[in-house]
Amino acid sequence: MNQLQVNQIVCLEQDNFCLYCEVIQLIPQRKYCWVRPLLLVFFNSSFSTADRAIALNNSSDLLLPESLFRAAFDTEMLNVLSLLPELETNSETNYQVQQELSGCIQKVWQANRNLFDTV
Repeated sequence: MNQLQVNQIVCLEQDNFCLYCEVIQLIPQRKYCWVRPLLLVFFNSSFSTADRAIALNNSSDLLLPESLFRAAFDTEMLNVLSLLPELETNSETNYQVQQELSGCIQKVWQANRNLFDTV
């Protein structure tokens, strides 16, 4: 089991994207965590280079199974931080950002239905 901690930066990898979040609260009874999305990074097919990144400054917090996340490594965060100048010139609207995030979360749910409570 992951040993996530509050304020830790974590990563959720799925298909061709990584969702970087900050852990806000852990809910050990349900094995869920409340996270604040920070950055959504899309990669090429080999995951060797980032194709695109979206800052998620104004997006909604998420409540997801903690087993979906892993701690983000310092070295990968350096690569991700290098995308910040590109993000500043990004002209995507908040609606477009929310649509991108929603589509990614839908993919995560479809691929990991067994981890989500059915109640």
